[in-house]
Amino acid sequence: MDDKGKLAFLKQHYKKLERETAAREQEMKDLQAEREARHERERSTFELQTEELKAELQKVKELWRTLKEENEAFKQDSSNVASKGAPAEDGQVSAVDRMANVFKNMGRVDFEKECKELRVKLQACEDAVATKTAENTELVTAAAAQEAEGSQTRVALEELRQASNGHDATLSAKTEALEADTEKIRQELSLKQSELDASQDHLRASTQREERLREDYKEEQLKNSQLRLEKQEMIQKLTKAEEQSKLQEQLQQECVKITAQLQQVEAQLQTAEAENSKLQQQVKTASCKLLKTEVALAAQSSAMPELVRMTSTDSKASEDQTESLLLLLESAQQLSEFREFVRQQTPESERYLVFWQDVKDHSELASMVDDADALHQTAGIICEKYLSATAESKISVDQQIVARIEHACSEPQSDLSNVFDEAKKQVLAFVQTELYPQFLSRDGNTKSKPKGRRRRQK
Repeated sequence: MDDKGKLAFLKQHYKKLERETAAREQEMKDLQAEREARHERERSTFELQTEELKAELQKVKELWRTLKEENEAFKQDSSNVASKGAPAEDGQVSAVDRMANVFKNMGRVDFEKECKELRVKLQACEDAVATKTAENTELVTAAAAQEAEGSQTRVALEELRQASNGHDATLSAKTEALEADTEKIRQELSLKQSELDASQDHLRASTQREERLREDYKEEQLKNSQLRLEKQEMIQKLTKAEEQSKLQEQLQQECVKITAQLQQVEAQLQTAEAENSKLQQQVKTASCKLLKTEVALAAQSSAMPELVRMTSTDSKASEDQTESLLLLLESAQQLSEFREFVRQQTPESERYLVFWQDVKDHSELASMVDDADALHQTAGIICEKYLSATAESKISVDQQIVARIEHACSEPQSDLSNVFDEAKKQVLAFVQTELYPQFLSRDGNTKSKPKGRRRRQK
């Protein structure tokens, strides 16, 4: 924390101490006023109760005195009556009658009982006076304790005032030091400002140079973007050329393989023909009785190689055609050309090629991602699109195969990586027999039929 922060913190702390001191002084004043008011109320109540008790005590004492005098007079009259033994005259009131009148006027009947009650009441008054005196003593003690607490609070407030005065002195000293530092900082800032102005001028010049460089850089970027586009076009052309060259190499390799196989078949045919000639010579030397049988056997021996050769030639052509169709379906460019041709010839049949592509994408997804939910989702989409009863692009597939596919798609734990293999084989057979021969013969030339004709001619 720097000096300015410390100064601000000390000022805030000093203001907080002042607020706390003022709050404590006000609280002490309120407590003192409340204490004095409570003491005054209790004092006035105590004095009033004391006066009432004193008045009642005075009445009781007077009554006691009166009763005592009457008792003395009654005793005296009783002794006089007992000593004389004669009733009083008619004009005089006897002591007994006088006491009876006193008791009648007072409303008392039993003198001894009244005295006891007066004694009890007097004792209760004395006890109440003692209790009030003790309470007054406790109040005075509590007031003294509160006064001592107030004196301690005043001492603490005085200490706080002294501490705040010390803080004021420290703050004033730090303020002076901060002002001196501020003056130094102002001088340094003026020097920095001059340096900053010079650097800003230099920065403006460099900014102008940078803008010119940016314009040149943008022009270079435009040129580079044009060169990149040209490069991409060249790469695409080279890629197409490479794909075509690869296809040509593959076709050449297949032709070499087929030629080698044809040579092997021709060698076998020559061997078979030599064997047939030997058999024919043996048949000619046979007996005449078996001439017709020998002729039939010779005809069969001459016809069988031709039949075997034709059968092997057709099966080999079918295998070559399947292999070339698979290569075509694996090539994106050739598949696009094939789809365009089918769309022009029979637009309804294009859905078979689209189904093939979707199943291929599904298989690639199964090989790359281990997510059963994603596989179930893509398999369900393919079923809804091509195999269900309400499909938009419904294809012709055996219903048993469709039922097995739908059952597998409905099972959450089933493996869907190869679920479309059977349907894929049927679609491949349809494409090979119905669509691919038309695509091969679109220019009037095929690659498989001439080979078969050459084999037959040989």
